[in-house]
Amino acid sequence: MTDVAAETGRKRVELVLDERTGRFLVDFWCFSADKLVVEFEVREQLFAEPGPMLYRDEHDDFTEDPEQAELYLDGAIRFDGCSNVDFKTDSSLKHFCDRGEAARIGALLARLYDLAAEMMPEHAESLR
Repeated sequence: MTDVAAETGRKRVELVLDERTGRFLVDFWCFSADKLVVEFEVREQLFAEPGPMLYRDEHDDFTEDPEQAELYLDGAIRFDGCSNVDFKTDSSLKHFCDRGEAARIGALLARLYDLAAEMMPEHAESLR
């Protein structure tokens, strides 16, 4: 993990769930000094072999800059395990091409809980 803004506790990590379709860049941070809520933003990484990692931007074009990338989802996880997740699509419908794509959403959400447990170690039991 790499601190991208140590003064706020913001961290950035790449999560690789599946080499073909499951690569994400996650920024996460504690909402308040009491460390009871971890917020997160997730950007999906797209392959550009043999080139740089690409992201989709808000105009449905490609960018190499994660700061210009469209959010895949964002949300928050509380110390007691409750969470809110907002999938950033034009509708509430989320399309999956196969079972593997659907399963990666569950794996991604589980990994976000792991990251929250790292940020709130005193509440890790509620988050695992």
